[in-house]
Amino acid sequence: MNKSIKRIISFVLCLCMLSSMPIISFAAVDKVGTIKVASFTDSKIEIQWSKVDGADGYEVYRKTGSDDWERLKRVESLSYSDSVKPGTLHSYRVRAYKDKFLSKEYGAYSETVNAATKPKNITGLKATAYSSKGIELTWSAAEGAQNYVVYMYNAGTKEYERVGTTDKLSYKVTGLSASTKYYFQVRAYHKLNGTITSDWTKVSATTPLGDVENFVLKECTDTTYALSWSKTKNAEGYEIYKYDTKTSEWDFFRSTKARSYKFKGVGKNYNVLYKIRSYATNSGKKIYGVFSEPIAAGTIPAAPTNIVAARNTTNDIAVAWLAINGVSGYEIYRADPGLTENWKKVGTTTEANFTDKTVPGTGVYKYRLRAYKGTGDHLFFSEFSEVKSITFQKHENQDSIYTQELEQIGLVGYLYDSKNECFYTSDDPWQRNFGYSEVYDVAAGLTLMIIETLRIKFPYKDKDWMIQVWKGQYGLVLIGAEVGVYNKPKDRKIEHYDCAEDADKLRMEMEMERLETVNGKPQWKRIIYRPYAEYWWITGFVFGNELGNMDSLRVNIRITMKDYQMLSGVTSSLEKQGYYYEVDGLDVYFTFRGEKK
Repeated sequence: MNKSIKRIISFVLCLCMLSSMPIISFAAVDKVGTIKVASFTDSKIEIQWSKVDGADGYEVYRKTGSDDWERLKRVESLSYSDSVKPGTLHSYRVRAYKDKFLSKEYGAYSETVNAATKPKNITGLKATAYSSKGIELTWSAAEGAQNYVVYMYNAGTKEYERVGTTDKLSYKVTGLSASTKYYFQVRAYHKLNGTITSDWTKVSATTPLGDVENFVLKECTDTTYALSWSKTKNAEGYEIYKYDTKTSEWDFFRSTKARSYKFKGVGKNYNVLYKIRSYATNSGKKIYGVFSEPIAAGTIPAAPTNIVAARNTTNDIAVAWLAINGVSGYEIYRADPGLTENWKKVGTTTEANFTDKTVPGTGVYKYRLRAYKGTGDHLFFSEFSEVKSITFQKHENQDSIYTQELEQIGLVGYLYDSKNECFYTSDDPWQRNFGYSEVYDVAAGLTLMIIETLRIKFPYKDKDWMIQVWKGQYGLVLIGAEVGVYNKPKDRKIEHYDCAEDADKLRMEMEMERLETVNGKPQWKRIIYRPYAEYWWITGFVFGNELGNMDSLRVNIRITMKDYQMLSGVTSSLEKQGYYYEVDGLDVYFTFRGEKK
């Protein structure tokens, strides 16, 4: 009998044997009755479920967001630990199964349970005292966080109490006490499945000594003045600093344990800025409070002088005068027609000009003003200026800012930029016909022009070129700045330059800033701006007086060169004269304040 026949006979015998065996019946698999979240961390979720009698194992499924259900694993235990990312939400379900011959029989799926991991603990937590009353907390982003909550320790209740929440990576705690140590704890949280938080991260910081409060000019006469301030908690003493207008630096002046300081034998019209800070000693090392805001001090200011009518129309009257350095401001008074002695204050200003918009009608009005130093309840006034009488009348040109008095100080032929509020020259004024020579600057003083200048000389192509900058006092009541472009043939031996022709114009912009005291603090403030355009001569002038302190003016300039050859010539000249500059493409940026190398 061959092998094939033998195989057929064996197969038939097997079928006969199977047909004679008893049938085994399988009971239905029950549904998992209870499922719950046993625990969760920032990277794992553990679920547990109830036992199903007769089950051989369980299948665990997970669903995240809108994704389909995913079978994670078959297990024989009654729990499963799932590794997932921090701050993520997931759904779980389980079903039991029994092994059948060559297959499995499953029970129904359990109810769904939702679970989310914690966000990561925050790291990089720092506490920095930015003032005697405030501490700023900063930290790195925690994975899985939606927000952060900040707690501060309360020494009274001996518990940490919540001070705020934020979705930022920093939080400022204010209203604290000076020279005090504070303790904080911060944690991340999200609300994906209720509020779930990370563990706490702790930090501490100590506020510095208190700010010096009520720092004022307490006394002021022709020859003396005094400063005073309130006691600072835990301070051993105070350091007074004085502002040097020549170096633009604050210099240490005096250390004292008192709460006032008097200056005697000082000359008239003396002006100065002071600031102060407290100090104490800790383990042999000095610790300091935060500097106060600067205040203007000195002797009684001089009375304002040279009052002129800057504008006189049916809308208002504007007056201008010579600025007085170091004063806090000016009070302006007006006497109406027929009421010569009935002076009433019509305004205050920190500028050396004022526009009175409350003029009631036609007539002759009288103005006087006085300067003052100090702040709040501690104001000290100069004598009143001389009285200026101004006739209030209508002009045909309502937009004109010019008056006969302004024309007398040299504004004839100038234009007014109402957008930037400054005077400027036309593009083709009469001065263009005469070129430039240094003798012009020498003669400027004879016309009440006190100016500082910078000359940038360089060869370019077939000519000698010069860019010149001016700033300073133009007449009695105007300050301003200029930038001019000039050139001359190389064979011209004398130093006389021609004003640049249209083809030699350069694209420029210019702003002039003045160093002013704002809220007792010195800062640079823009007073003139001339927009970026093509010029041979860019100018700007406003009302003001800085005869006593030219260093209070600076000019910021941008000039676009024609090519890199010109750029090299200009920057080389600036370097030789010791001026700092910056270059962006063909643009050169530099500042002129009158410095000399």
